[in-house]
Amino acid sequence: MGSQCMAVRTVAAGVLAAALGNMSHGNEAFAQQFMVLYTFCSQPNCADGSRPVAGLTRGKRGALYGTTNVGGGGGNGTAFKLTPPVSEGDPWTETVLYSFCSLMRCADGYNPAFRLLMRRGALYGTTPYGGANNGGTVFELTRPATAGNSWTETVLHSFCSLSNCADGVDPQGNLIMDGEGALYGVTQYAAGGNRGGTVFKLTPPTAEGNSWTETVLYNFCSLSSCADGDGPRAGLLIDRQGALYGTAQFGGIQGGGLVFKLTPPSMTGGLWAETVLYRFCSVLNCTDGAYPQASLIMDSRGALYGTTVNGGIFGANVIGGSPGQGTVFKLTPPTVSGNPWTETVLYRFCSRAYCADGAIPASRLVIDQYGALYGTTQSGGNDGLSGTIFKLTPPAVMDGPWTETVLHSFCSLQSCADGAQPNGDLIMHQGVLYGTTNTGPNNGGGTVFKLTP
Repeated sequence: MGSQCMAVRTVAAGVLAAALGNMSHGNEAFAQQFMVLYTFCSQPNCADGSRPVAGLTRGKRGALYGTTNVGGGGGNGTAFKLTPPVSEGDPWTETVLYSFCSLMRCADGYNPAFRLLMRRGALYGTTPYGGANNGGTVFELTRPATAGNSWTETVLHSFCSLSNCADGVDPQGNLIMDGEGALYGVTQYAAGGNRGGTVFKLTPPTAEGNSWTETVLYNFCSLSSCADGDGPRAGLLIDRQGALYGTAQFGGIQGGGLVFKLTPPSMTGGLWAETVLYRFCSVLNCTDGAYPQASLIMDSRGALYGTTVNGGIFGANVIGGSPGQGTVFKLTPPTVSGNPWTETVLYRFCSRAYCADGAIPASRLVIDQYGALYGTTQSGGNDGLSGTIFKLTPPAVMDGPWTETVLHSFCSLQSCADGAQPNGDLIMHQGVLYGTTNTGPNNGGGTVFKLTP
């Protein structure tokens, strides 16, 4: 099970993102240094994995962990580790920790598409397909007792195990864990008769070797016209009081999706209460955004930040006349409890010719110590198609406009050696950004990259 593969590829030389492609995006771009750490599909039959659509997780000593959607021993995805070199300039080393669909009928799951969670040396994640009932899985990967052996995969829950799939189908987004070791996530489909998706909790067993317990905390599309949301695709955010925040890509009054909060019950066994904080497409032509697909982040004052993949700019300057190519938004909590939250659009994409500023931001944002936001777009950039890494700088004066800077436009290197279509979340460590691209050289296998401001 899970044959272990080793692959090393010479690191592409670091290149200044200021060169050629980024020269038109402001002086800040001149300071960026972009480097490809690994290119996938470097082994025959893509045994090292292909198409890393998920973001990365940073472990000890700078190692990076992630998943590929396809490739590996069974062709249905991998979990991998990238180990940094001992000497500067040497290549990073890729190790396949597990190849999915290694069990009969893919009972271990397949096609992982979201970022791994690391706790106490173990990795947790989801697969949208496979499992005992082909409804997707939540899995755990544990280290081998002897270094160099394969990691062990354990399926903690196989979805669609209840009548009418009331436990959910197609788990999406990144998992989160509370202080007691319970996991939280969402499924995109199937919540009994509502079929609008779920928020679930997986509680670890009290005795070693027993099964984890799944509890559905909320069924979406419970209200008329799915006013409470439909089809969540993003992972959750948890606050100090144990409340959960997330997005539903559809539903709401106009069907443009929404931001929600789930408040835990005051008594054990009670019902979680959903509060809709904002419904998108509430403004004419959806200039406030539509269809949020990424997880939220929260600042020290309790404000929420996120992205939508549609909406924003509307008019003849938009490709195909469609209602915008996405937004970055902020939701500010009310000063008086019970009043509505306030949505502010910080940036509307596709504001430059050929969407050189980026289009379709589908990943979670990261925030630095100065309040600047960083993210990726799946499309747009210098060639209008391959995507970008962007920075949003807060205004110098209150209520002024945020400034967008393209830090890197993908497919800027010869033969697209830097990759294209960055779908996964960025992570930041000591000011350095790390991420993945879905496609790139070597049969379009994708890349792992870092960007040093």
